[in-house]
Amino acid sequence: MNKKSIEKTKALPSQKRALHRYAKILAAASKLITETGRADKLTINQIAKVSGIPRVSVYYFFHSSDQVVARLYELALSEMITEMETLEVAGAMHWKDAVVQLVLNTADYYRTNKLTMILSLSPHSHLEITPINRAYAQALFNYLTTMQGYKRSLISQFNCEIAVEIADAIWRRSFLESGTIKPAFDVEVIKSVVGYLSAIPEPDANYKSISKLQKLKRDN
Repeated sequence: MNKKSIEKTKALPSQKRALHRYAKILAAASKLITETGRADKLTINQIAKVSGIPRVSVYYFFHSSDQVVARLYELALSEMITEMETLEVAGAMHWKDAVVQLVLNTADYYRTNKLTMILSLSPHSHLEITPINRAYAQALFNYLTTMQGYKRSLISQFNCEIAVEIADAIWRRSFLESGTIKPAFDVEVIKSVVGYLSAIPEPDANYKSISKLQKLKRDN
């Protein structure tokens, strides 16, 4: 899958019949990915066969199987963002404790939602950062800045993007080795994410990389 295929995904259907077909296509793709444990081998022919939707009609909604996977990935991460936003926090929690709670909650979510785990942690999902990846990192940033001790700034916002990548890289190793996320890797994620976010100093206003970060933010 590549960034180009994600950007050119066709618009969502609006008519009832089209919505029904669209949903059947996504359901078939979800079933195939969950059963095989892989998303990189998915084909339009497989989707058409399982969904009962003619191959030409599948192409009407998606240019390729990569775009089907991209859409499922987008939906999966959107659900994870909702989970984060509805996570109950007991009182005024320190941001490090909040990270622990969030990591454990996310790991449990992966383990009980196999499709999301496959889409997020399979090798195919090691993509360039896409808008939905940034949206998840933004949700993490918003979550942490409501906690004690975490400062809201441009650099800390970028740090959240890196923290998400660190967590997924560690969980991906467990997924590739065992097909799931083992609890021992949750501990490694907590240590690595908290360690990374704690070790990054807050730059002053004259920090020369700030302008570069601001330009990257505008360009992307």
